Amino acid sequence: MLKKIGIGCGALVAIIVVIVVIVAVSSSGGDGNGGSDRVPVLTQEQKSLAIDSIMGQTLVRDAAISQEGRNLNLVVVVNAAASEEYAKEVGENFVRLVKTFGPEEAPGKDIGEGLYDYLIGVYTPSEEQIALGAKVRSSTRITW
Repeated sequence: MLKKIGIGCGALVAIIVVIVVIVAVSSSGGDGNGGSDRVPVLTQEQKSLAIDSIMGQTLVRDAAISQEGRNLNLVVVVNAAASEEYAKEVGENFVRLVKTFGPEEAPGKDIGEGLYDYLIGVYTPSEEQIALGAKVRSSTRITW
């Protein structure tokens, strides 16, 4: 999907690596993967539902979700005309969709605490970062 808009595999891998490092650094203390707790893995269907839904938003050109344990990395590619405010709104909506379609409790007014640590990156097709946010599982909101 990302190749259709000019983002190659190498660039996507680089973005994902940066995201994983940032999530690892920004994660709250604790026991990493929750000790003996099993971390629910998002199914391909759950990912597809969230991606298909976010793709319906104006200016969104592509989206991807990757998971490594409790870390969910969400990437959204938007039209270069998108503002930072719009990018943050799209990022928040993407987290809400993942929580709604996944195993977490559906969000209310606040996104709410959850099972996962999120890193949300919103980029232009030329790979320019518009917004980067993180939400640890013990937080009720995204920090941009």
